[in-house]
Amino acid sequence: MRNKQGTATLIRTARFLATALAVFLLLFSLDVFGMEGSILHKIAGFIVHSLPSLAIAAILALTWRNRVASGVSFLLLAVLFTFMFQTYHRIGTFIMLSGVPVLIGILFLLGR
Repeated sequence: MRNKQGTATLIRTARFLATALAVFLLLFSLDVFGMEGSILHKIAGFIVHSLPSLAIAAILALTWRNRVASGVSFLLLAVLFTFMFQTYHRIGTFIMLSGVPVLIGILFLLGR
């Protein structure tokens, strides 16, 4: 059995990694503003490219108090990212987009 301090550290680490991943992915959304097109097209593109970050933020917010739900949600998000972004083609992309949510999900489940 883990002590409360160890459990709290796992949960804080998982939440920090989830937030960092959301911000990291959000930074890639900003490249839309360097492309050609009207400002409305750029804003629409930014919103579409921000959906993965918004999904991470939504999962984190909705499952904040339920560690098991957080863990399972991030594991499912990793599976979704794997197929949606076809990260299985490149190991680096897989680790960054699918591996990090797996790690986050495992940390949440270990912290229960």
